[in-house]
Amino acid sequence: MLFRYLEQRLAFAGVALFGAILVAFLVAHLVPADPLAVVLSDTATKDPSIRAAYMKRWGLDRPLPEQFLFYLANVVHGDLGESFTTRRPVLRDLAQFLPATIELSCAAFAVSVVFGVPLGVWAALRHNRSADHAARLLSLIGAASASSTPTSPARRR
Repeated sequence: MLFRYLEQRLAFAGVALFGAILVAFLVAHLVPADPLAVVLSDTATKDPSIRAAYMKRWGLDRPLPEQFLFYLANVVHGDLGESFTTRRPVLRDLAQFLPATIELSCAAFAVSVVFGVPLGVWAALRHNRSADHAARLLSLIGAASASSTPTSPARRR
């Protein structure tokens, strides 16, 4: 019974992971921006030979299904490409910043539990009274300010 449940959950996780990879690929290709313009200078972007060389290097000259299969094979092998901003492998950047991300997530979770749970209990004990409305307003302001805060200096540009 337990193994059957785990089997189903793992199968669903695999389907969900494939779906997330597919959506990320499609969104990256549906954005109306030229990926070469982001990486290359204006002069290099206008030179057809340089454009063609980079299109071939990154496989952008292939049909979309073939590009997806190439992308999927790279993801399966752990090759997430090179960052346009740091010029390093993306996997190395992820490994470098993952500890700080986990630390920040744990701190945010701790703050939400320390303040959110008592505030929620307090509001529930005073349902539909001014204390309940004040707690709801405070939590709404907190959620809105947390979701609009930039997460890194790079996002502020």
